[in-house]
Amino acid sequence: MNNPFVTFIIPSIGRKTLANTLCSLYFQSDNDWNVVVCFDNVDPTISGTYPKIYVVETGEKLGRDVNSAGNVRNYAIDFVRRNKSMLFSQYFGFVDDDDTLAPHYVEQLKNDFNKYRMPDINIFKMRYKCGSQIPGYEYDDKHGILTKEDINSLEGKVGISFAAHYRVFDKLQFPSSSGEDFEFLKRASEMDYKISLSRYCTYNVAPLGI
Repeated sequence: MNNPFVTFIIPSIGRKTLANTLCSLYFQSDNDWNVVVCFDNVDPTISGTYPKIYVVETGEKLGRDVNSAGNVRNYAIDFVRRNKSMLFSQYFGFVDDDDTLAPHYVEQLKNDFNKYRMPDINIFKMRYKCGSQIPGYEYDDKHGILTKEDINSLEGKVGISFAAHYRVFDKLQFPSSSGEDFEFLKRASEMDYKISLSRYCTYNVAPLGI
């Protein structure tokens, strides 16, 4: 069996909406993925017997105070990298347990990585129920490789809708911050990792569903 292209990391506090999140993965047009669901000191609501799903438990509460997910993501990524029995992906993708992904996420991720000559990180737009998107339409002419100035301008205008090459996590983790997604991207930019912005919206923020 070949290693999947992308491993999705889902930090979970046991929300019922996790079922919708996982369904959006099984509905992908490209099946080249697997997923780690990391339960943050709560009883798992699914088992690891489902194809393509790995279940991890933190054993202690990691999401505290202003950070509810970043520490859990770090724990799950470390689990993947230490677990030699797990199929190791080139990229880590991220989605929360109350959000969903568009059916073309994996397919478009591959297209973007090829189009932008294998960047270290690729950012997708996120869509809210009201129809608004972040980054907004003012960034439509900036798709492709972003400058440090572009990244700095994304503060408050970007979420967790990105995928990163596994080597990025050799030197970088999600910070303990309520804005851990932007802070991660900012630090990656400062470390000269190549970051691209897709023109496509592939991430649906709760409560949009699938």
